[in-house]
Amino acid sequence: MFMLGFTESFAGNISLFQMSAPGGTHSTSNFTVCGSSTWSFFVTYSYSSHNSPYPNRYRTTIKLYKDGSEIDAYVATLSSTYSNQAFYNITVSPGTYTATATLERRPALGGWYTAETITSAAISVTSTAAPNFTIKTAVAVNNPNPVPLVAFLPEEVITINASGTTCESNYWVGIWETTSNWTERTYQYEWGGWFQGQAPANINLQALAATSGDRWINGPASRKNNVLIGGKISGSATASFNGQDRYYTVEICTGEPSWTCKRIQIRILCQ
Repeated sequence: MFMLGFTESFAGNISLFQMSAPGGTHSTSNFTVCGSSTWSFFVTYSYSSHNSPYPNRYRTTIKLYKDGSEIDAYVATLSSTYSNQAFYNITVSPGTYTATATLERRPALGGWYTAETITSAAISVTSTAAPNFTIKTAVAVNNPNPVPLVAFLPEEVITINASGTTCESNYWVGIWETTSNWTERTYQYEWGGWFQGQAPANINLQALAATSGDRWINGPASRKNNVLIGGKISGSATASFNGQDRYYTVEICTGEPSWTCKRIQIRILCQ
């Protein structure tokens, strides 16, 4: 179709870039943040058409979205079909970010009409959480064998310092009874659950154990809400475990974006 004052064309291009700071390096790559962060975006748009010989015959609306919801917009009336727009200092959190461009055209005679609306490729923002914790001076590790071992007297408070966990919006605390080999589970005492917020420095493990029935996984009902004890293993379906010293494997895990755990083994000494 031909309209006075235009050379007609049929397709546009839009690109969405992200940059960690205004004026920084532009990239179309996905990126990670810790909870939320301030970021900037840059949108380029062009339509395959010659410029109009008449002023201000194009109107471009560029919008920035997160998960399909508009978070910012820019409108410009131009004599060209080319438009670049920066969105500076946007508070970003995990989600999918896209941009759209809508081009409107106004011929020499007549009103505005929409030539096209197109959407950019997406940029995904994720948060990568990492568990870290200590018990006494032992530092948790990720699945080597053996894990660190810490001993406690029955009257001692067992405190987990999980404040070294990073980028989490929630965290998992779990425990299971084992032999001296942290992987040899008795299935007689296992519980765990998710807790909202950032992991603190003062998780009282015995206090959680006293309410373990709320997050029970494996074991007889008689051991729900029981604190950690020493002594010998009994009741295990693996007969060779029975009579061995009782240990516990403690874990702190995060799930953003995937399940990641670190662990320490503890033992309650008998007096």
